[in-house]
Amino acid sequence: MFLGFLQIYQTTDEDPGMGRMAGAVTTELAFSYNGRYWMRTYQPFLPLRERGTYGGGSMYGEAFLDPGGDTLLVYAGAAIEEHHRALDRDPAAPPLTGILPGTLRRDGFVGLATTAGPGEVSTYQLALAADSELCLNVKAPYGGVRVQLADEVYGPIPGYTYEECEEIRGDFTCVRPRWRRQTTLHEAKRRSPYLRIQVRLDQAELYSLSFNMGGNPYVKGAEESGR
Repeated sequence: MFLGFLQIYQTTDEDPGMGRMAGAVTTELAFSYNGRYWMRTYQPFLPLRERGTYGGGSMYGEAFLDPGGDTLLVYAGAAIEEHHRALDRDPAAPPLTGILPGTLRRDGFVGLATTAGPGEVSTYQLALAADSELCLNVKAPYGGVRVQLADEVYGPIPGYTYEECEEIRGDFTCVRPRWRRQTTLHEAKRRSPYLRIQVRLDQAELYSLSFNMGGNPYVKGAEESGR
């Protein structure tokens, strides 16, 4: 997956003599699966800050950096004034723009969160590798998270049910689920070549699932439908 910054210029048609220079800039997160076709999130990723501070006039997303570990570094060009800038600016005033650093949770740019009671999410049927390990990026400081493996028709696989899973509590960018009698996915793979990963959340957020693929996850469905 590719991530990028889309700078949103909020201007107006009624901008005589300025060539549409007036307005503020915010930044939205964009993403792509192939680096060519990009999609918007339609949500402010770098919104304006308090007026009179750096970023109060415009916020230009500039760069991601990966130092390793659990966080990414995010840098923005932060302007005190809006895009057009004041024409009567005092030469002794502070610089108009500065660099604002920030941090982002690894794989935390989007997630699923429960809002009223427990919630559940299920994946498509996946052809996991025989030696695959499953890792969850979750935040559950007060509630909990449990994981279940199911077959193609959503039947829970014995040994990998919610009831047998140790509840995950805390804040982790990579935590492996454990069941009472199973710590790997070998037995589940033996029972079903295609698995669905199901996650039950209670007062928690799920950001990502990580695992190794043994093949195309949609091969079986594609063969059945002739595509």
